[in-house]
Amino acid sequence: MSARSLNIKGPPCQGNITVCNYKNLQGRVGLTHILLHGNKICDIDYEEKEVMLSSCGWRTNTTKTAINNVLGQLGLRNRIYQKDHVWYITMGYDGINNEIVDDNFKDNLTLKF
Repeated sequence: MSARSLNIKGPPCQGNITVCNYKNLQGRVGLTHILLHGNKICDIDYEEKEVMLSSCGWRTNTTKTAINNVLGQLGLRNRIYQKDHVWYITMGYDGINNEIVDDNFKDNLTLKF
């Protein structure tokens, strides 16, 4: 997936998202920073096939929606959700009972895509 195919802007984030692309030596986008209100919520490393996620201390619905939008556009099934004022992230299925495995969301979490 190229950075140019990401469509990060969308409600409720329209106008508040900045996408910064950095090219590698071959002239292709190798790294993308996604900023929400000037805070870096995602680092996408296309060469390592990793995305780093952060709320930057803003555990809001807008931040959660923007991060989930990036995850979806990268083809990841992980999603952040909130329960009793705590953020969680779905980490896949347990492989035994086919139940969803969740974990507490921590800033600077890195996922492979």
